[in-house]
Amino acid sequence: MTSTQNKPVVAIAKATNYWDLLSERVELSPSREFAVDEHGRRFTFAALSDLAETTAAALYAHGVRVGDVVSWQLPSSVESMALSLALSRLGAVQNPIIPMLRESEVAFITGQVGASLLIVPAGFRGFDHGAMAIAVAERTDGLRTLIVDETWMSGDPSTLPTRSERDDNAVSWIFYTSGTTAAPKGVKHGDAGLISAAKTFVTNVQVTPDERCAAYVPITHVGGIAHVLSSLLVGHTLITAAAFVPEDNAKQLISEGATLIGSGLPFTTEYVRISRESGVAPLFPRARATLGGGSGRPAELSRATSQHLGGVGIISGYGMTECPYLTWGSPDDTDDEHAVFEGTPGPQGRVRIVGADGTELPVGEIGEIRVHGPQLFHGYVDSAQDEGALDEQGFFRTGDLGFLNTAGRLSVTGRIKDIIVRKMENISAREVEEALINDPAIADLTVIGMPDNVSGERVCAVVVPNDPNVPPDLDSIRAYLATTTLNKRKYPEQVEVVDRIPRNSLGKITKSQVRSDLLDPAEKVSVSTMTSESQYTTVEFEVADHIATITLNRPDRLNCFNETMANEMAEIWGRVRDDDDIRVAVLQANGDRAFCTGVDVSEGAWWTHINRFNQEDPGVLLGPKQHRVWKPVVCALHGMVAGGAMYFVNESDIVICSDDTTFFDPHANAGIVSALEPMGMLARGIPLGEVLRWALIGSDERMTADSALRTGIVTEITSRTELRDRAQQLATEIAGRRPEAIQGTVRAIWESLDMTPSTALRTGLSYTQIGNVGSGRSDSRKNKRTPRFR
Repeated sequence: MTSTQNKPVVAIAKATNYWDLLSERVELSPSREFAVDEHGRRFTFAALSDLAETTAAALYAHGVRVGDVVSWQLPSSVESMALSLALSRLGAVQNPIIPMLRESEVAFITGQVGASLLIVPAGFRGFDHGAMAIAVAERTDGLRTLIVDETWMSGDPSTLPTRSERDDNAVSWIFYTSGTTAAPKGVKHGDAGLISAAKTFVTNVQVTPDERCAAYVPITHVGGIAHVLSSLLVGHTLITAAAFVPEDNAKQLISEGATLIGSGLPFTTEYVRISRESGVAPLFPRARATLGGGSGRPAELSRATSQHLGGVGIISGYGMTECPYLTWGSPDDTDDEHAVFEGTPGPQGRVRIVGADGTELPVGEIGEIRVHGPQLFHGYVDSAQDEGALDEQGFFRTGDLGFLNTAGRLSVTGRIKDIIVRKMENISAREVEEALINDPAIADLTVIGMPDNVSGERVCAVVVPNDPNVPPDLDSIRAYLATTTLNKRKYPEQVEVVDRIPRNSLGKITKSQVRSDLLDPAEKVSVSTMTSESQYTTVEFEVADHIATITLNRPDRLNCFNETMANEMAEIWGRVRDDDDIRVAVLQANGDRAFCTGVDVSEGAWWTHINRFNQEDPGVLLGPKQHRVWKPVVCALHGMVAGGAMYFVNESDIVICSDDTTFFDPHANAGIVSALEPMGMLARGIPLGEVLRWALIGSDERMTADSALRTGIVTEITSRTELRDRAQQLATEIAGRRPEAIQGTVRAIWESLDMTPSTALRTGLSYTQIGNVGSGRSDSRKNKRTPRFR
């Protein structure tokens, strides 16, 4: 089903770029209050405009020009809001960075976006951001720093140049995802798209100029900017503060007569707690609603919010950094709709619910949520991550599960990756969480899958007790669940009691960290696969029936290799080589999007500390032949095969791929030499012209599976669903042959590539003399199967 809905109910500003939106609002209501902060400072829209212009003049004097990428990591304040407007006035591309990120993340982000300036506070909440910024600049070419203190920057607006014209859809923002289930990605947006997102909020929530809205989401988050845009669109007041201190923020909202409380689950649960402990309900007498979104919520919380905080309860919205504020609920929704649904799409927004095969599902059926709208992002900073992000209709693949009702309201039921696979049955972690949320012994919880040798995964409840002296245990939790409607097959089999559950700055639980904290080192190979025979963290390794199956296991990083993977692959190839029980290896990769996309540039070069004359090829450890592995390797490729992935491919013996595989080399796009991978392709016999075209065109052209078959990179194409079975079939057939004959054949062929023909013939003869003696030989006329043809 597809959903599309809702028309504006109030007059809103019409500008489609950030600076013009401010100018239009100042013309419409210059003296209306824009914001009040935790110190009681009040700013009108006219004052905001003046502050933005003097800030822009100061930045211009500091060298900021049109098109510059400026990273800024500042706490929420009216000055920070003015800074974002000032950068728009100057035509810069701005990259807000969440204040909780530290040196390694900030260095990665500023380096990836190519920032010329990094703006930080001298310090915030006990951390020396200034020292960090200096350290980042020292390791980043061309990066300058601007460290601000209590005396905010100011310049003369008369020095500002005429504002340059820029397409309102041009990339002017780069936000980074929160990375709760995967590594953070740089997401590109334009002004017009973000303004469309804000229009969804003001339209669906029916925001009026008299609104007084809590704006405690970090200003550096896309939701923080959306608050500013919403205020400029309608002319209502924001209530803001640099930090979230529950009691202080609650007092501020009460004294300021807040009508829209927010913004997100951690804020709401704290306010409900304060209401219960103080006996004051509603805590916010003028509240129309509490704003939700950004993370899942139990259905009962909306009703409790209405009772304890005031208004209609939680009005929730749905979106993500790639497509913010796609849906919002309405004050007109029923209590049940507030409790379960995330509202409807805004103007021009659309939602599709699709099944595993990509077909659209009817009303009420749960499938993957895919979204489209004017606020859809313009791609990732790392263009390799664009592959597969959108489906064939241009909708973003969210990875979330949900359904639409007959009115087009969206309900989010979980994450595709938040499914626990127990005894081949899918169990929704969110369903278990919602069943447990009202257990009186539990203050906070999350549910994850933990590795289990018998069932694949077991359901594990991670809980914070209400009373640390009487923590819940497995028996008490199961006893409580017996009072709910949850099926017994889904009951937790493990309970872990912790002091706190890790969340990011927006209240999203970082389940990857929860799981990592609980796993023993020997378990950190995979959460959802068969028992591994190793302690590898980037690769899965299993041996069965004389076949070693090696699976690259960094799908969140598109299986790009880092130092850990290189070292683990070296150890694995050594084992394959030396273990006589292993006769064949299958090399494959986890994840839907890529087999491998080369070296992980986010972790930097790990070999530069070595004298440059002693440095080795960073990919030399990846391939089997570098480790003298003469046992055949069947390589099964899918998705993107980019750049350094060819270290694996070039030294495999039989290479097959799925029909969705694409091959390209991003070296040229990065402005670096591509030499080692293409030389390996030439050694493999790939035509010179094809190798040169692959290396020189870069990622602007993708070689298809059919072209790879034609040029000899692969020998067979299968469907994605048949790929792994086909690789195992080939490996099984080879493993059934006499090992001495197979290994002698592989070694003779590969070593001949570096020899003159006459030397190769003499060496090959010696391998027949070595490998053909001994037991195990058979009559080839009888040791065969019915042939197949290809």
